[in-house]
Amino acid sequence: MTSTLHIVIVGGGYSAVTFTVQLFARLAPLQFRIAGRQVHLTIIEPREKLGRGLAYSSADPDHRINAPSFGHAAIAGDQLHFHNWFLAQGGLEQDPQSASHDLLFPRRADFGRYLGSLVEEPMAAGLLTHCRDQAQSMHREGNRLRIETLSGAKLAADHLVIATGHAAPATPRFVDAPAASHPKFMASAWDATRVAQIQADDRVLLLGSGLTAADMIASLLRREHRAEIEVISRRGLRPQPLPAPTDPPMAPIWDRLKQPIPTFLLAAGQPPQLRSLLRALRDEIARRAESGVQWYEAFDDLRDALYRLWPALTDDEQRQYLRHLKPWYETYRFRMPPQTGKAIADAQATGQLHFQAARVLSLKIGPATHSTRLTDTPRTRTPHFIAQLQVRSTSDIVEREFDAVINCTGPSGTVVGAVHGTNVFIDALLAAGLVRPHACGLGLDVSAHLRAINQRGEPEPLIRVIGPPTAGAFGDPIGAVFICAQIDRMMPDFIEGLH
Repeated sequence: MTSTLHIVIVGGGYSAVTFTVQLFARLAPLQFRIAGRQVHLTIIEPREKLGRGLAYSSADPDHRINAPSFGHAAIAGDQLHFHNWFLAQGGLEQDPQSASHDLLFPRRADFGRYLGSLVEEPMAAGLLTHCRDQAQSMHREGNRLRIETLSGAKLAADHLVIATGHAAPATPRFVDAPAASHPKFMASAWDATRVAQIQADDRVLLLGSGLTAADMIASLLRREHRAEIEVISRRGLRPQPLPAPTDPPMAPIWDRLKQPIPTFLLAAGQPPQLRSLLRALRDEIARRAESGVQWYEAFDDLRDALYRLWPALTDDEQRQYLRHLKPWYETYRFRMPPQTGKAIADAQATGQLHFQAARVLSLKIGPATHSTRLTDTPRTRTPHFIAQLQVRSTSDIVEREFDAVINCTGPSGTVVGAVHGTNVFIDALLAAGLVRPHACGLGLDVSAHLRAINQRGEPEPLIRVIGPPTAGAFGDPIGAVFICAQIDRMMPDFIEGLH
């Protein structure tokens, strides 16, 4: 038996850092030892700094966290940990625009710095190693795991934690090859270097209308973009603004996640059905509206109980949700910080920003055969992109001219779209039968304690999956506090498994 118990985490964003911090907090009284063995963690992450991931790598000053500072933390049960860190670091003095309605909405870069600070101490103590590499494959060697990286390094591990977060966005199929290779087609909205090349008089098309699009709009407006910005999505839905604080305030989110399932949701049946849950939510919103209560409160009751309700739905009902209701749920689930909401409202009021519900049939390079412009501003150069659109609820097909296009469709949303083909390591585990897609088509299949389910339908004792890749099993393990709570719930079983 080796003297070290080695845990490898693949992925180095929020989920990985939160797991690390929570595990070490529980092991500190044991002097970081299990059954006489020193516990050591290795995080395999190609980025220079830990904690950034896809969400918090942006250095753009207009990209802010989408919930107040007290809703973002990595310490289980301590919702004010980041909030207090931000104030102690002088964050409010350096970024006074973060304040709104007596709440703070710091920049994502600040939250990334906070996460990085949490792993400095275990790294200095020799308990944590950051392997700047990419995991490629894994196989068993007896009761241990052997992980191989892109550089050829081989890491022996006693346990593996998959914390790969969100998959990178994929280029939509309607984009033809010349358009996809054009320098002003941004396949990823987070490619800051290329997005910065957009000129102030470029007509910009944003594909998708979620929070990613909201961030891009805020960035363009801050750089004094002058030309029109058009946002196109199938349903024309867009994120809702965050509500103003209630009086009296709602219970802290950490407490809400531990409360019993609300009575109106229990009335939907045991086990619930998708239609009955939707009906119960609508009825509860209407009931509370009679007392002057906004829809947010009833919706948040559903959101906070979803990790317990979702597993009770059948696979067919989960697939129905993904086909028909997911865009509507996410519209109300993911909300804009007030600063971004105001910038978007102002741009709409001036006529510079337009939202369109339409299906994009094709995106190509070349002159339009029939162009419908939003304005009659004369053009002095040949358009770069031609988007052919079918307007929602009509048979109308129109063409629009654009100079730049940003893909804001967000992370790929299905497993075999969100994992297969976008992450070499996950592909290798799927091929080896060590993990399998969830039956609903979203994320990886896991047990109640986040053990990976292999191809034979058995839980893998040495492999855990945390965060967004578990969306198929729990519905909505997305957002900082929800991932933090998920890790807190699984940690006792994980530590018991170490013994």
